[in-house]
Amino acid sequence: MKKTLKVLCALALFATVPTMLVACDNATSSVENENQQIVNEALKSLTLASNVTSDFQLPSVGKGGVTFEWTSNNAAIKCEGNTAKVTQSTTEDVTVTLTVKATKENTTLTREFTVVVSKKVISAEYITVPEALSSATGTEVTVRGVVAQILHTNSKAADASGFYIVSDEAALYCFGSSTAAKVERGDDVIIKGTTAAYPVALTFTTQIANIDLVDTVQKNANYTFDMTKHEVKTVAQINESTTAADYTSKVVTIKNARINKYEKYSSYSVYDWTDKPNYSTDKKINLYSASGNAGKEFAWLDEYLDKAVDLVFVVNSMSNKNVWRGAVLQVSLHQ
Repeated sequence: MKKTLKVLCALALFATVPTMLVACDNATSSVENENQQIVNEALKSLTLASNVTSDFQLPSVGKGGVTFEWTSNNAAIKCEGNTAKVTQSTTEDVTVTLTVKATKENTTLTREFTVVVSKKVISAEYITVPEALSSATGTEVTVRGVVAQILHTNSKAADASGFYIVSDEAALYCFGSSTAAKVERGDDVIIKGTTAAYPVALTFTTQIANIDLVDTVQKNANYTFDMTKHEVKTVAQINESTTAADYTSKVVTIKNARINKYEKYSSYSVYDWTDKPNYSTDKKINLYSASGNAGKEFAWLDEYLDKAVDLVFVVNSMSNKNVWRGAVLQVSLHQ
């Protein structure tokens, strides 16, 4: 009798196990279904503008603790955290697909949005860099170009003094620290100012002064020079002439050169370039930079140190030792 009772109790115990397991499975399934419903509702509540012209914010958290992660299929909109960085084209509207991944615990769903980045409308009338360079001194001009190099020429000031803009294979110096603080290398900008000769001895460059930033047409535009359209010189050949008319505001290509950086710098010289990797040669061209800034504006050249390079530069002055100085506008590895 006792054996029979034990068997019956055992059977009764085992009979309850599947029921308990089914109950656990049902509870898990219920949580997952609930999470899916919460994520679905969070996705449905999202809205984005269908047309944009500037940066905008992307939701990062939704109701019920749902988190959002955004991606883009086009560089016209870059998703950086919860900020959408917008770059307008100057030629056409750009259609972008933004995908949001919504997650709560182990539940993840996605949704796509179509956003059109409207074409940049430029209302200002402007001229090219070559046209500005040919304008008479004292002429008020509005000129468009890409910022190729920012310069610090005042050893007593921490801020940039000005910058070069380039277009149509030419370069123009724009003088003004307040405007220089508003631009970055690669910006496609429209600048208003007055043409002038740089009022310093041994300096040979055409510039525009009293400048204002009219418009930033595009960020990261990055102008590319056609090196075949410029006179190709060696550093030694350039230094054979000390005549201002030979190189004033002239864009020149140097091939198979070496960019050098000094650990200890002297006034207005932290970087220079030579035909050969020789720091002591007198056949050099100095990069124009105030000693107080230690050449920080040329730090983008560091990746090319001790390598054979082709470079495009513009002459802007001569040192009191008859060494030309200028600004590098473009660099590539020598092929």
